Amino acid sequence: RGRQLPAGGFYGRATINNDERGQLSAMSEPLTLAFVSTAFNESENLEEQYRRCRAAHAELSSEFGNNVELNFRFVVADNGSPYTTLAVL
Repeated sequence: RGRQLPAGGFYGRATINNDERGQLSAMSEPLTLAFVSTAFNESENLEEQYRRCRAAHAELSSEFGNNVELNFRFVVADNGSPYTTLAVL
């Protein structure tokens, strides 16, 4: 019934339980969903990557409803791109 969320993708650990009606039980503390990526000459792809990450976050937030506060983080390490990656970020 409950599923453990991996600590690596979140700050802390959490258990989300379904009750007999299939409803998620409320969480006492917010979770942070962090998307982490590297970028080297990726300026043309960053906006699309961000859009897709935001869409995934929105879908999960909608699924959790008011039971879980799900924060969003988008972390990109610019690996020294000589192009416009840093400017896009």
